[in-house]
Amino acid sequence: MGFRVLDASAFYAGVPFASSGTAHTTGLVHGEVGHIKSSHGAIDALIDAGRLVVADPSAASLESVRAAARSAGESGALSRADVSVIALCAELRGELVTDDYAVSNVAKRMGLRVVPVMTRGTRAPRRWSRRCAACSRDMGREASCPVCGGAASRRPAR
Repeated sequence: MGFRVLDASAFYAGVPFASSGTAHTTGLVHGEVGHIKSSHGAIDALIDAGRLVVADPSAASLESVRAAARSAGESGALSRADVSVIALCAELRGELVTDDYAVSNVAKRMGLRVVPVMTRGTRAPRRWSRRCAACSRDMGREASCPVCGGAASRRPAR
């Protein structure tokens, strides 16, 4: 097993508190989950003990994740923190601990190992597209259909 990289869902599930190994995360994820057990200083204690390493990925790694997300149709589903944690995992060639389906989908498309925590996780990477809910036309990035005015819905690509 390589490095374990944790996204926010792993923290909410208690993974770093139940494990004795060292894990990694990004500054953006750390910012999202800093309130967890903050009155006890639990996350700071993990950092001080060397069991949690907070690092940020390179700009090149971030861009490669954004490209993979665009290719998968997941761009709108990923936050900056999601992109950062996938990029860090790619740099470390580790395993990504997450229950987020969009994060898992992009990571798997990039060839990364994904470990779900409280869900079954995704079976295989999937490509998503935006289609009109009324007439089923592909819409790209548009919010409403240029033909009938219907709203976009996210569906598996054909």
